[in-house]
Amino acid sequence: MQFGVLVAYYLTLFVYLIASYFPEYRLWGFNWWSYYPDWVRWTLFVIAGLCPAILKFADIPEFVKTDDATDSGSRERWFLFYTGAAAVFFGGLYSLLRGRIHFSGDGYTLLSSLATDNPLAMKSREYGESLAHIWLKALIGGDSESAALLSYQIISILAGLLFVVTVALFARLLYKRPADRVLFHLAVCSGGYTLLFFGYVENYALFILTALIFTLTGLLVAEKKINRHWLLPPLIGAIFFHVLGVTLIPSALYLWIAPTRFGRTVRNWKISARILAGLPLLVITAVIFHHFYTTNYFFQFAFIPLFDNRFTVEGYTLFSWKHLLDYLNLLFLLIPGLLVMTVSLLRLPVRKLSSKRPYFFLMVLAVSTLGAVFIFDPKLGMPRDWDLFAFAGIPTLVLLVKLVNDPEARVNGRTPSVILAVILAFTILIPRSVANIDEYIGLNRVHLRQSWDHAKSRQVQSVLEHYVDLTGSGFADSLIETDWKGQYEQISLHDSALALMNQQKQLVAMQLLHRSCRIDPFYWNAWTTLGLCFLQSGKFTEAEEALRIALGLNPHSAGAYNNLGAVFTAKGNPAVAEEMYRRSIEIVDSGNPAPFVGLTHLYKVSNQPYKYRELLFYTTENFDAPGPMYQERADLLLADRQFPAAAEAYREAMKKGLDSSYVRQVIEPYPVMKELLELK
Repeated sequence: MQFGVLVAYYLTLFVYLIASYFPEYRLWGFNWWSYYPDWVRWTLFVIAGLCPAILKFADIPEFVKTDDATDSGSRERWFLFYTGAAAVFFGGLYSLLRGRIHFSGDGYTLLSSLATDNPLAMKSREYGESLAHIWLKALIGGDSESAALLSYQIISILAGLLFVVTVALFARLLYKRPADRVLFHLAVCSGGYTLLFFGYVENYALFILTALIFTLTGLLVAEKKINRHWLLPPLIGAIFFHVLGVTLIPSALYLWIAPTRFGRTVRNWKISARILAGLPLLVITAVIFHHFYTTNYFFQFAFIPLFDNRFTVEGYTLFSWKHLLDYLNLLFLLIPGLLVMTVSLLRLPVRKLSSKRPYFFLMVLAVSTLGAVFIFDPKLGMPRDWDLFAFAGIPTLVLLVKLVNDPEARVNGRTPSVILAVILAFTILIPRSVANIDEYIGLNRVHLRQSWDHAKSRQVQSVLEHYVDLTGSGFADSLIETDWKGQYEQISLHDSALALMNQQKQLVAMQLLHRSCRIDPFYWNAWTTLGLCFLQSGKFTEAEEALRIALGLNPHSAGAYNNLGAVFTAKGNPAVAEEMYRRSIEIVDSGNPAPFVGLTHLYKVSNQPYKYRELLFYTTENFDAPGPMYQERADLLLADRQFPAAAEAYREAMKKGLDSSYVRQVIEPYPVMKELLELK
């Protein structure tokens, strides 16, 4: 066993132990032992510390060599038995330690959304997996919230089982020796991303699975064991399950082009010629990026700013210490044995190996995925958005394991380094899974995340309130009182502005909203209300910008789309106004009439009588519509001489404030209406 590997192993363990005594520091990838008693921490430390001696005593390298003498039939039967045992072990682990509390990401928000009557309002960027949950929830039936939770847990655990079996199947194709297959299987199945399979409530389990299938399929294509066309199904599947699947495209293009005549020609070019040939593509990409970055707020907010600007939250920029430390935390969270395997590569001819197509493919894939993770903005703060970025751990870990355990470049001591990396992975994976079961640990993690990213934890109060409603938790209730209520000035400013708007004091309200947006540039509610303030004040250009910013931050804001519809109606652009109202209708819950009211008004002022009449009647029949709409309905019915229906509509309008003198005036020519309305 290499001395450097041992140093890296024990150094990682010491970091885990020391970080556990400083939970308040931004070490969320290392301090998972923090909330356990001292005896648990030290037991984990001692057991893990003894493992190298056990490996030495068991003489693992010598044991690994013995499987060469076993006949192929016995090897295959042995590995088949191992695969079954691994599926049972990991499946039992996922089920037994499945999450009971769901604070790690958007858990409770997603459960509430899926439990509604309109679950299609879920995030379009993860549309494929959202559809899977919608379908399964409908199939389960019964109580909507229970069915929503069960659908997430079933898909999470089932995806985990498929993950375990898939890795085993591909390991069999990638390696001949059972020992190599087992090492590869254990290393890949113990990565930090596998927490997503512990009944985890998020829309990433199927995305992770397809990213794995793509990675391993690409390896087989690179090794010329299967046709390159097999790359397309997992690539399309990954993009379908999450838009970040597009980060797999560069590596797919490499494998697609590499065996062609053009690929072979490019490979023979000098490096300077390749750079020169790539410059036009780089320039075109930069121009397209600049266009979308400056014209589309959603695209702009998807990236961490390079420098401070008006949308920078708490100084979080691309090279700020917070982001760099978060990135390091994420790497070790996904690959706890990163340092061990990196050190074990020092004696490998990595440069020579990297020229081979399988390794070059994995490097392209690792760079594109890790690069995307580095530049994309974690809206909730990376400690909570680790699950969104977890997919990047798969190609990186596969690359490391392939390099460390390469049969053609085996060096004594390299096999134990993979085992040590697996041990480190489990010393973090199990405490992380328990943190999603134990309320005390989970809520303390919530409290810490708030201290790390105060502004980005703003919405956690509503999540905790939902949790208190579900469980009656006194601990969560006390956290709301001590750590959330009154501590978010941007929320207080927004609420005060709403009250001032209702008093027709738009100018003062706008001043408060501007302050709220400066404090927290990602507070989309404040931008939406600011847009409405501008709209009510007749400042339509300013209203449009504020509402587009709100939609850039939250593309699922029905209110922002509805208000944009009103803006474009006032600007005399009925086509765009209609599109905005219809987008609002697609998102809005079934009890909100606002976009229907706005669209009805649009049809009226844009002289579309047939659409106006149809939507007016639909809105007044299906919603608690404003009084003037019932008056308009009654006037139309009266003109059609449908007297009983007109009388009913007038009665409803008068309940909502219509002056009875107006009714007397319009029904004067129709004596029957006086009898129906019992007016003197």
